[in-house]
Amino acid sequence: MTTRIVAMILVAFGALLLLTLLGYYHDSPTLLPAILASAVLSASTAFIVAYLIRQDTPVQALLDAPHPQDLATDTHPMEDALEAARMSEEMFRLAMNNAPIGMALVSPEGKWLRVNRAICELVGYSEGELLVTDFQTITHPEDLDKDLALLQQMLRREIDFYHMEKRYIRKNGEHVWILLSVSLVWDNEDKPRYFISQIQDIDARKKAEAALQISKERLELALQAGQLGTWDYDVLADEVHYDDRWAEMLGYQLAEVAPLRATWEKAIHPDDKANVMAALEAHLQGKTETYEAEHRLQHNDGHWVWILTKGKVIERDQNGKPMRLCGTHLDVTLQRHAQEELAAFAQALERSNKELEDFAHIASHDLKEPLRGIRNYSTFLLEDYEDVLDEDGQNKLHTLVRLTSRLEDLIEELLHYSRVGRTEIALQPVDLHDAVTGVVDSIAGWLEEYNGHVIVDDSLPTTHCHQVLAAEVFRNLITNGIKYNDSERKQVEVGALHNEEGETVFFVRDNGIGIAPRHNETVFRIFKRLHGRDKFGGGTGAGLSITQKIVRRHGGRIWLESEEGQGTTFFFTLQDDGKSTEDHD
Repeated sequence: MTTRIVAMILVAFGALLLLTLLGYYHDSPTLLPAILASAVLSASTAFIVAYLIRQDTPVQALLDAPHPQDLATDTHPMEDALEAARMSEEMFRLAMNNAPIGMALVSPEGKWLRVNRAICELVGYSEGELLVTDFQTITHPEDLDKDLALLQQMLRREIDFYHMEKRYIRKNGEHVWILLSVSLVWDNEDKPRYFISQIQDIDARKKAEAALQISKERLELALQAGQLGTWDYDVLADEVHYDDRWAEMLGYQLAEVAPLRATWEKAIHPDDKANVMAALEAHLQGKTETYEAEHRLQHNDGHWVWILTKGKVIERDQNGKPMRLCGTHLDVTLQRHAQEELAAFAQALERSNKELEDFAHIASHDLKEPLRGIRNYSTFLLEDYEDVLDEDGQNKLHTLVRLTSRLEDLIEELLHYSRVGRTEIALQPVDLHDAVTGVVDSIAGWLEEYNGHVIVDDSLPTTHCHQVLAAEVFRNLITNGIKYNDSERKQVEVGALHNEEGETVFFVRDNGIGIAPRHNETVFRIFKRLHGRDKFGGGTGAGLSITQKIVRRHGGRIWLESEEGQGTTFFFTLQDDGKSTEDHD
């Protein structure tokens, strides 16, 4: 009789637990591993319930007592009953304490009646500490109302069991997420005895879900900021899942876009389709690291939208065949139109420059030829009629010769300035120490005439530049430093240093007359002179303008530091690519 009763209890409770698990799976199918773990424990839980019912009432002992007719053959009924009870208690204790998840018996008021080792380890309390409190104490305040409401539903017999995700507050104050499954045991008088609770630690999963949600939100913000549409291509099904922004770029609602590859293919401009398909197939075959194409798609209203699409195969089968390809769409119509306008402007500018160049050569020839004639005839007049002309006439002819010579120089400098802007910059390693030394040697006679001295520092490196143009920069700055100098011993120092960014900066320092700070920028204007035309040896005022243009053609910059009467230091760079070698030996 006892065996049959216990068996019936086990079967009934097992069915109840199975219904619990199936109901939970229906609500949360993604938690199948946790459900299976609960299923493994169903047998031990059923045994615990059977044991508790068995110990609940003295009627059970009467059911287990032998019939009077059997007393003659069974002489130890009491000893057998006690042994069975002891074994049941031991099996109950082992099953509950060794369960891999938390298990507890809880009174209808919420007081812990019995807890196992797993739940104690989960919340950080000892068994004794838990048994003097209730579950409400360690339940997160935000989860408590829902938990209590479900308990009340069970007590009103509106539900037979429930499960929920909630947070416990550990002894150290930390929060831990758990999956709680609860059923209720009633006594023979149909009154609630206690709740049976199963507690599974899902904290790691919840944290992973939270991290995943944060990642999704960040991705969405990035896509919104970049105005990117996304697509997900299932290669085997030949289906493409587009997002709202992808559809909006083409003037559609997402519901209007069929999730097919054909949707995209039909929208491609006929002139672009071959290249786009070739790029896609090359990537699907593993010939390229990524898929990228810039092409036109037809908008809902009929006009064409330029799209930059990028994607990558993220899943292949065991044979290497592509299964899934994901990517983004970016509307680059405005950029494309800007590029086209820029290209058209560049072509127009090139034509204009060519016309200007032709004009400059023609003008140079046409202007210099008569100027040369004026100068020559003026010279002839001075030579042939010097005795006939009075002093005033001779002075006028000398002035005419001087002005024509100056005009010729201006035209030549203007042409040179124009040529600097058109010269092809062919960079090569140049030993600037040797280059500057060569410049100094080439003007040695001129330096001696001016009592000028040039110190070339060994710090000048070998760098990538245009050798002839770089030499012209140093020549212009050195001659300026000697020319605009009223010191008895005129001196110029040439060297290089490194700034805080590690960039090579060249300098040409003189002990000349200096430049007022208000002229630090204007000195680089073409034909700009700060002194009288014939003072400090004259000149056209184009030298620093040409120097600045050469430096800029090298991707560099030029500036100066100076005080009137204290000399001037010109600084400049020739490149920003860090290719300069070590200092000259």
